[in-house]
Amino acid sequence: MAPLTAAGSPCFSNCYRLLRKIAVLETKMLTILPEYKSREDGRNGSSVTPWALEALDSLRRVLERVATAGLKLHAEKCHFMRSEVTFLGHKLRGEGISTVEDKRDREFIWTECQAAFHTLQRALTRPRCFPPDPSLPFILDTDASNVGTGAVLAQVGPEGERVVTYYSRTFNKTEHRYCVTRRELLSEVADSPHHSYYLCGLPFTVRTDHSALQWLMSFKEPEGQVACWMEELQAYSFTVVHRAGPRHSNADALSRRPCSEDSCRYCKWRESREEDLRAQEESCGSGGGATNPP
Repeated sequence: MAPLTAAGSPCFSNCYRLLRKIAVLETKMLTILPEYKSREDGRNGSSVTPWALEALDSLRRVLERVATAGLKLHAEKCHFMRSEVTFLGHKLRGEGISTVEDKRDREFIWTECQAAFHTLQRALTRPRCFPPDPSLPFILDTDASNVGTGAVLAQVGPEGERVVTYYSRTFNKTEHRYCVTRRELLSEVADSPHHSYYLCGLPFTVRTDHSALQWLMSFKEPEGQVACWMEELQAYSFTVVHRAGPRHSNADALSRRPCSEDSCRYCKWRESREEDLRAQEESCGSGGGATNPP
């Protein structure tokens, strides 16, 4: 439905009559009370004069000007000859501006947006790692990607899971060529010794998103490198539990590179620097000559 104009015909354009009324009123008040602009503020209707007689005389002249211009004043919104006026939750007086007393004891009800902000703030600022408690069970989440391995050591207490430590490292050239199962097993082999001072002598649970590791540890006659890794893991008492990939994001995020393959110059510099250091170690050369980061 189209709005109607003052003449009753349909209006097919934006109507700015209300906005113009505000500007016209302000302009008209300035033309009616030009000489009072410096002493009395004719635009917001408030005036402060030092003497009562002068105030009455100024009020009389202002009302005469308003009546001559054909304007009307709202009686409930007019306050004359008062020492203080309440306006927008504040008290205006000669000594200054103060808040009204009836608002002080009211309970402020926060909005849902403010509650969501405080929830996010607490989640970001709360402690990330907690000291270990030997009386609580340990859980080691491990995961491997194409570039590295990551692990999260946590404990389950009355408040839920609490992180004790984080760990991650990248694969070398040889480890990059491993299959998925071998990389996942390498993740357990590399992560468990890193947390040996927490896990040695205590039973714990290893969670992984690679279900093959559940039966891989039950091999009767392992061979080669897998046999060496399984022998190394015999020093720990743990149980392998499978957890779906979407729920295994903590260790998965640590195992991955935080930037894309071609977008980060710093990661490329780190990789080239690590390769140079490994080459120097293999050739028994002295360290040095490292390049500066970009």
